[in-house]
Amino acid sequence: NAHNGFWLRNTSGTLSSFTVSGSTFNDVNDTTGANAFLFEGSGTSTMTSGSISGSTFANNTPQRALTVQGHETATVGTLTVSGNTFVDNGVHASFEQDTSANLTFRFINNGSVATPMTGSILQAVNVFSSSQATGGTITGTISGNRIGNPAVAGSAGGAGGISGVIQGQTDATLLVDGNIIRQTSGDARGIGFAFRGAAPPLATTLPANNV
Repeated sequence: NAHNGFWLRNTSGTLSSFTVSGSTFNDVNDTTGANAFLFEGSGTSTMTSGSISGSTFANNTPQRALTVQGHETATVGTLTVSGNTFVDNGVHASFEQDTSANLTFRFINNGSVATPMTGSILQAVNVFSSSQATGGTITGTISGNRIGNPAVAGSAGGAGGISGVIQGQTDATLLVDGNIIRQTSGDARGIGFAFRGAAPPLATTLPANNV
């Protein structure tokens, strides 16, 4: 595909359920591509629940495999991503929030002993909120995933196994538990999160007596 393999942008109303299973999202264009699979909740939309399972995301380097985003005042309800195969992507899975959207996800039991998540150029799993977010939430679980082949150096990811940047005025609640991560590249961390707060113009300067 020249750009996105699959793209859904919900701008209003309620999507009560969303299910993807047994599918293949491969070979996004190396130069013009963006995401093998992109889900965007935007505007005033709500997704009640969704799932992506038993699917394969492969050979999308250097682009992203799975990207889930919450924009404006949207609510992306519990999206469960489980039992999928991720091999040779720029980023295997990224969960992102901005403005005052609410995003809830469960990334669980992806990769296996036989086929762990391997070959990401950047992070294998990424969580991100915008520095200009004015509120909203990210609630996520990353659990039971196998990232990296213990016999192959650098196979877990060039920029880390599981990582995130929470900033702006986003309220994040994250559970990272029971993952097996082997062979990150260079000095990349297996798990790393940064919590940075708001950037200008949202950031404020406190009076000297309050510092």
